[in-house]
Amino acid sequence: MGTGCTTCLDSEQAKRAAALHEEAIVIDGSVVIRFDDRQLAEVKTGGITASNHTVTDPGRGIKSGLKQIVKCLQWIESNADRVMLILKADDILRAKREGKYGVILGPQDTDIIEDDLDLVDAFWGLGIRIMQLTYQAKNLVGCGCGAEKDEGLSAFGKQVVDRMNEMGMVIDLSHVGPVTTMEAIERSSRPALFTHTHAKALAGHPRCKTDDLIKLLAARGGVMGITAYSPIFAVEDGQRPTVEDVVDHVIYVADLVGIDHVAIGLDHDETSTPERFAAFRAAHPELTRGFTWEARRAKGIERLSMMPNVTSCLVARGFSDEDIKKVLGLNFLRVFRDNWG
Repeated sequence: MGTGCTTCLDSEQAKRAAALHEEAIVIDGSVVIRFDDRQLAEVKTGGITASNHTVTDPGRGIKSGLKQIVKCLQWIESNADRVMLILKADDILRAKREGKYGVILGPQDTDIIEDDLDLVDAFWGLGIRIMQLTYQAKNLVGCGCGAEKDEGLSAFGKQVVDRMNEMGMVIDLSHVGPVTTMEAIERSSRPALFTHTHAKALAGHPRCKTDDLIKLLAARGGVMGITAYSPIFAVEDGQRPTVEDVVDHVIYVADLVGIDHVAIGLDHDETSTPERFAAFRAAHPELTRGFTWEARRAKGIERLSMMPNVTSCLVARGFSDEDIKKVLGLNFLRVFRDNWG
């Protein structure tokens, strides 16, 4: 396979892909934003309307979480001519109209609320609109996909799901263990998300989701974002996938549960460094699967600026304009509207 699908398109298809990407609302389901001009240049070139930003480090408590949220809000405010905080679904439409980058605050762990249910309300007030229940391990809410035994939602976890529903905060289950995932979807009165993961039928990483969980998510109106993070969905350890492989996973989920339930969540950590990746690789070889820093992202989608390659691949694979717009952002937008109003 190639690395961007652009060589697969004739001139008319290439024009269609470019026009379609420019017109579409493009939402990246998972990214860690780097607070600088290079980040903004990348998303502008990539045509990204809004991103779900991992605003706090997983596994940290309220003090650390508050500091990181305030830092992000200060960056947004200081770049108000180019960036805006997303608080409701219509804000994403406004970001598109005004040519601004929309930032959705979405911690990947509930450790920031510690054992205080009322902190869900407090963080909602600070702008948190998505929250993942667990990152990898077991916490007070439930079990992550790396827990030795998944015991499901705790009593406190059930209260957290109910309060998140009450507030309209989207429940993210990307790294959550299978039993906790199932119980959270079944308990939630609103559609949940897998913002960044893959199908276990195609990839054996601990963070991948079984067909049964994907079906349950879709049956309740949820959406699954497909990542470009090589260790999660590579067929073989150390064998780097491509943007075409990302689209293969989109096709798999669409065939399994319908085009309305699949999207893109690149899972790019723009703050990572070779040193940090090496340390993580040493600590978690089962999660990095032999991949190097250079190969950690799929070929053809190594940078946020390369998001148009996803659109080109979808055009090359025969998707309609309507379906491509759903995958690029409208599916996520529907779930946001169902939660945020």
